[in-house]
Amino acid sequence: MVNHFFVREKGYYEDRYDLYTIQLCLQTLKPETDVPLPNQHLMPTNTVASIKGHFAEMINYCKAGERYRTRRETIDKWIAEDQNKEDYFNKALDPSPVLCAECYKVMNLIDKELVDFFEQPLRVLFLFECPNCKARKGLYENGEEYESDSKNCPKCKSKLTSNKTKKGTVISILTNCTKCDYKDSYELDLKIDTSKYEKEEFNNKKLLEEYREKYCLTSKAGEEYIIHTNRTKDYLNHRSEEQVKATDPVWQKVKSIRKISILEVESLLSKALERLKYIRFSLDKPEIDKFLTVKFSVQESDSLRSEYDSIHKLQKAIKSVLEDTNWRLMSEGITNRLGYLTGRLKGYEREEDLHDLLKRVNS
Repeated sequence: MVNHFFVREKGYYEDRYDLYTIQLCLQTLKPETDVPLPNQHLMPTNTVASIKGHFAEMINYCKAGERYRTRRETIDKWIAEDQNKEDYFNKALDPSPVLCAECYKVMNLIDKELVDFFEQPLRVLFLFECPNCKARKGLYENGEEYESDSKNCPKCKSKLTSNKTKKGTVISILTNCTKCDYKDSYELDLKIDTSKYEKEEFNNKKLLEEYREKYCLTSKAGEEYIIHTNRTKDYLNHRSEEQVKATDPVWQKVKSIRKISILEVESLLSKALERLKYIRFSLDKPEIDKFLTVKFSVQESDSLRSEYDSIHKLQKAIKSVLEDTNWRLMSEGITNRLGYLTGRLKGYEREEDLHDLLKRVNS
């Protein structure tokens, strides 16, 4: 069988998307969406109309802008979905040869159909007909037979037989049960009434011609809308963050912290520790990643202090000196080897990291 094409011209998808954009914007103008203004009864009619008109324009500009934001992505998605259907359909192989269950003749392939149900995997159904007895059978691409509920009697579940007659464009189907008195008749008119479809297509085309320029943003106008709204969103987010920082006690504490350099922290600790008889304080070469960390060393000059007291008094002193700064003694602590004490410091550059640190300490 010849290949079937599901993918249409790109203009079809653009019209489909833009038509819904137009319909969304036109909804704003419907009487049922009208909302009275505060003290509207006190205003002149033309003033009310002018204010509501400006509101409607603003709402539709936002609708059109948000539709533009997702236009390309949605159209590309639709095309990809139809391309997937087309590829799946055309690559599906029919399960020939198929033998008739009634007379065992090889059946002819007469139709091929894509079965596409919502949230169900795609399947391809092949329809075969026996050239001898005209019996029909449907098989999926994996060889599974199609089973129709209409083959069995709804009263006694026995097999049904059907007789078809055609007069002009009308096909009459009479169905009888082989066991009970059940019978059913159905008429199918092959003459397709396209007037309703043609009228809908005409109205849609008219809407696109009349309102596309008004409600469907051009690339330039759409990109300007995205830039403008993104900036507005960033500004509002920034204002919101500033308001939080102004009222959050943790953020207030962050603002009071002294941000000092590695040179300053070395000088600060060296002087403070010397007064406590810890001498020759020095820093190694720092390691730079998300945070700046640096190993320090200092020597114990008080021979009367025990190893335990030496470590814990040094820890307490360093924590006290660094408390109002952006530096902290790392949690791994301090080691003491024969009066040579070592540990590591961590420096915080970003206010957000300091906030997280203080929040954990206070929790």
